[in-house]
Amino acid sequence: MNLKVSWGISLILVLLVGFVFAGGCSPNEKEALPEEVEQKDLEVQLTLAMASPGGTWQAIAEGVAQAIRQQYPGSKVEVVTGSIGGNPVSVQEKKATFALSHAPNAKLAINGVAPYESKNPDIMALSAAYVGPLHIILPANSPINSFNDIKEKKYPLKMSINSKGSTPEFLMEAILNQYGITLEDIKGWGGEITYLSSGDAFSLLREGTYNGGITISYLPSTAVLELASGLDIKLMSLDENVVDYLCENYGTVKSVIPKDTYSFQNDDVITIGSPNVFIVHKDMPDEIAYKIVESMDKQRDYLENVHETFKVLTLEKMYNDIGGTLPVHPGALKYYQEQGIVK
Repeated sequence: MNLKVSWGISLILVLLVGFVFAGGCSPNEKEALPEEVEQKDLEVQLTLAMASPGGTWQAIAEGVAQAIRQQYPGSKVEVVTGSIGGNPVSVQEKKATFALSHAPNAKLAINGVAPYESKNPDIMALSAAYVGPLHIILPANSPINSFNDIKEKKYPLKMSINSKGSTPEFLMEAILNQYGITLEDIKGWGGEITYLSSGDAFSLLREGTYNGGITISYLPSTAVLELASGLDIKLMSLDENVVDYLCENYGTVKSVIPKDTYSFQNDDVITIGSPNVFIVHKDMPDEIAYKIVESMDKQRDYLENVHETFKVLTLEKMYNDIGGTLPVHPGALKYYQEQGIVK
């Protein structure tokens, strides 16, 4: 089975560093290709960008790459390192045309909202991978049970909110602002906000240097389970009005961590979820976008053995969990329509 673009050119799917869409042709240029060029075999180079090696995104990206190889034998697929904050810009600049991203990052990048310095208007979504609820973690013996407690008690919160420009970082700042708390307030109360990875931050939380932590993860979070094995912890909910604000302005979705997800948890936790999505440049040919989504759907049995997130990723969730805040690529939309997911 050969992967073919819609204008009849045989396609070898190659994901390498750097990318060329048929020699960098714009959509109008593709329509104007002479017939003798249209009939030639044409190699298309794409980049599938994940985040740093070793995490959930690598497993998901490698799985999808292999799904494409299996659906279309002969395809050459290489997964490369990207970054959570940088992937949307890489897609916009055509340094990467197939990348994982948090939907909030992609939404802010499209609109040119901080941490992005300019608009990145050509980003579109192919599919969701999973929705990761935001976990706001405190030691079980903490006197704090809500963000209002932090403000009223002028609590010296000490925690990392992940690297600057990351999804947890700007979402946590937005949450604090909605409760009338600034980073300067926390510093003035004797607290400290840092920008370490969640692994390093959880180590400091476990040893008592920090008194709070956050992570965005599928359920149940392996990192949270590991943390709870050495420290009694609890999760903190968000108020409904804060959830609504973040969903409207940051591309998040309302999320619930059901009670008993973790052994220490007795009640549902109301929070926000960050859709983890595959994004592309709008210039990606429709047929390629179609076939990538098709591969993810048709190779479901394989993907379910790659990572647990795929066990609950139905075709409906692939579309619906994008969250409605990102434009969906026409090629991907065509597949969803043909399968009856979208009218």
